[in-house]
Amino acid sequence: MKLILVHFFLWSFVFVIKSYSEDNKTLQFNLNPSPKINFGKDLSFKAIGFLQTDAVFHLKDNADHPNGTHIRRARVGFLGKVKNKLTYKFLYDFGHNNPELQDAYISYHLDPKHSISFGQFKEAIGLEWQSASPNWMFMELPVTTALTPRRSIGLSLSSLYKRWSFDLSLHGENTNKQRSDDEGFSLNFHGIYTYHEKNDRLFHLGMSCSYRKPEASTNSFTYKIKTDSSTNTTASLSSGVINNTDYAKLICFEKLFLFKNYKIQGEYSNIKIERDNSLGEESFQAYYIQASKILTKEKYSFSRNKHQFNTIKTKSVFDGGRGAWELAVRYGLLDLNSQAITQGQLKKHMFAVNWYGNISLKVSLNYTYATTENSSNIANENEHIIGFRTNFKI
Repeated sequence: MKLILVHFFLWSFVFVIKSYSEDNKTLQFNLNPSPKINFGKDLSFKAIGFLQTDAVFHLKDNADHPNGTHIRRARVGFLGKVKNKLTYKFLYDFGHNNPELQDAYISYHLDPKHSISFGQFKEAIGLEWQSASPNWMFMELPVTTALTPRRSIGLSLSSLYKRWSFDLSLHGENTNKQRSDDEGFSLNFHGIYTYHEKNDRLFHLGMSCSYRKPEASTNSFTYKIKTDSSTNTTASLSSGVINNTDYAKLICFEKLFLFKNYKIQGEYSNIKIERDNSLGEESFQAYYIQASKILTKEKYSFSRNKHQFNTIKTKSVFDGGRGAWELAVRYGLLDLNSQAITQGQLKKHMFAVNWYGNISLKVSLNYTYATTENSSNIANENEHIIGFRTNFKI
């Protein structure tokens, strides 16, 4: 399935390039901030990519997690548009031991307010996860993502109005996943209310709902998380394989407030798993709250149509600037205690210092204090973790 999707996407792209370049011979090249080609006004092609290198040190951990360095992500791809009606994106990750396809989708814009997307992309659930990883506040995602989906093949309809936006989508599973029977699927809805004033103040309130059916060969779900996923090899908290499942119902809430160089946001997720054979229902939940401040004169910005945070723009250190400094704190809790499953809780306290040298260079220093309970997959963890990341993107 992965090869079929990749070939379909690439050949579609080649056909579009050929068709429009025959009618428009005007080519424009731009290398700042990344390589971009404009075929007149009708067609554009832009190279994208980023490299993230991590170093992680466990100052205190009773589970003896390894210290070390890691190429966390090494992604390359391209994106562009055709006559302001069609946009496309392709992104591949070489940073894993097993390289994986990330994004491969095409979006058709019916009008300025409505668009349809097809391919593999992020399911529209959650807030922090929707942004590109170079723009995440911390090195690791919040604990709520242990319960929410990532990328999968799907079809979505998006609507964007003055104060409201909606996403309705039908998804299968990630194309990198191996299956031996019918794949699982999900039906998702995401609704958002946004109040925006003069680019200085933004209030964002959203809700997501998802009906999720497991793969037929296993009829199971698994939820797990690591305290640090760069070097840890074992999940600190895990539900284990939940067998004999019929379906799961996921509901999430998100809240964001931006004011100039201040940002406060939080998310809450709850998932209920219905089981067969009179096994009843299991229910897990997670939440986090985080706050941050840019210490220099730069401001935060949020893209409503992309549902993600934009890169902090600052005068480049290579042009005489000093860059932008940012401080952030986060507290999160994941609870995997239910009726038949009692795998405990994970609590994470995080502190981050981020420095932005320009729109391409970001350096992060993270401190994490994480604890688990006696019943957890790794019992009674009491971790103190220092993480360091350099991030360079084009």
